[in-house]
Amino acid sequence: MVQCQEMYAVVRLISASVTPSNWHLKSWRRKMEKNISRRQFLKNSAATSVSLIIGLNSKGILATNKTNTVINPFVRMDQEGFVTVIAKHFENGQGISTGLATLLAEEMDADWEKVKVEFAPANAEQYKHTFWGYQATGNSESIANSFMQYRAAGAMAKDLMIRAASKKWGVKTDEIDVQNGIMRVGGQ
Repeated sequence: MVQCQEMYAVVRLISASVTPSNWHLKSWRRKMEKNISRRQFLKNSAATSVSLIIGLNSKGILATNKTNTVINPFVRMDQEGFVTVIAKHFENGQGISTGLATLLAEEMDADWEKVKVEFAPANAEQYKHTFWGYQATGNSESIANSFMQYRAAGAMAKDLMIRAASKKWGVKTDEIDVQNGIMRVGGQ
């Protein structure tokens, strides 16, 4: 429940503050051009979320234990580097699961070959439709409803991984680069 409240706080923050990365939707773009940078958003979202300490091995893969590491209600990772996106909307053939996974994976800079999708369990509070207030799919609103939530979840996951790597490797967070699911320091 605490994670859910924090996630919604981050969603409210991102919807009011961040410019989407390489996104050109006219209605979103006009509103977001005036707001804070992605770097500032990440700082703000980290301040509103619970601090997580995630250990990384030398390959940059999560290594906290032998099970999945739940980063937030919408994403978890395993030791093999697989990212599991939890889709809160039901797939009826419109590509919702691919769309939601793409939003999250793009923000994480995840390797698409290692992205999997699972559907959310019944949990009306954690996975509720932000327009209707209960867990549901319909009216062609799934992507519009979840756009900012999944972007925020991906950005939060990436930020937490970078912070953990920074601590483990003894470098500053801005020295770490993530591309296609691989974390590097100074291009190494």
